[in-house]
Amino acid sequence: MPDAWPALMRLEVACAYLGDICEDTFRKVCPVWPIDMGANVLVYRKAELDAWEASLPHRRPRGLREAADGGQDAPPAVANDRPMSPVERARARAKR
Repeated sequence: MPDAWPALMRLEVACAYLGDICEDTFRKVCPVWPIDMGANVLVYRKAELDAWEASLPHRRPRGLREAADGGQDAPPAVANDRPMSPVERARARAKR
């Protein structure tokens, strides 16, 4: 099956290609510069968008992040099962 996405994409198509993100977000986060085709036509290269997308880091869940960092982000154990209040979390961070 051939690739259905064009090699050069206008902004709307590039946003859809990258997961249907909004144009404002695309402009803020995407470092890929458009190509000026003239007559007010700007397009993005699919290959450059793919390379940028592939370079994005994965977001790990908090539990995995704590394990990978050696538990540095782990909150202190609480005797009961109630969640810590923001004040308690701030105090715990200050003790480290």
